[in-house]
Amino acid sequence: MMVSDAQDVIGSAPVALYRLYGADGTLLWVGITGSLSERFAQHAASKPWWPDVARKTVAWCQDRSDAARAEAAAIRDEHPLYNVRLQPRPKAPKPARPMTGAERVQAHRVRQREKMAGLEEANECLRERIADLEAELAEVQAGAARSGVSSCRHPSEVIQDGRCGSCGEWL
Repeated sequence: MMVSDAQDVIGSAPVALYRLYGADGTLLWVGITGSLSERFAQHAASKPWWPDVARKTVAWCQDRSDAARAEAAAIRDEHPLYNVRLQPRPKAPKPARPMTGAERVQAHRVRQREKMAGLEEANECLRERIADLEAELAEVQAGAARSGVSSCRHPSEVIQDGRCGSCGEWL
């Protein structure tokens, strides 16, 4: 298999769209991943709501872009309890009286915490995507090493673990 063929195969790998439910049927979380076991382990290690998960469903999408569109639609339409990114925010009712300075500060702090939660979730998604891409790259590089495809111009350099000691290319 050529490197470009390996990239085509890896690039079109199916991606899981998963939903996590509580014991009472409440939708807790919607997400996408290339590796369910790794993603669930990440949730178990970092999400305080993970022990509440009683049921999981999985739908497979053709590729990551299809999965991302389906995830966005599910979050928007199904309102999972713990996803904050992509959820429409309800408009705050107008106060009956003008807010005091302390109330404005408190409201600002609440908005900032909500924004931070959204950013943390987005960062988590980006970290997952980076991990997926690194795994894909490692597979492509391993395939290149097995097939003998290399662009290295240092054939006399010391080889370490199948890589050129000078440029790091797989040989």
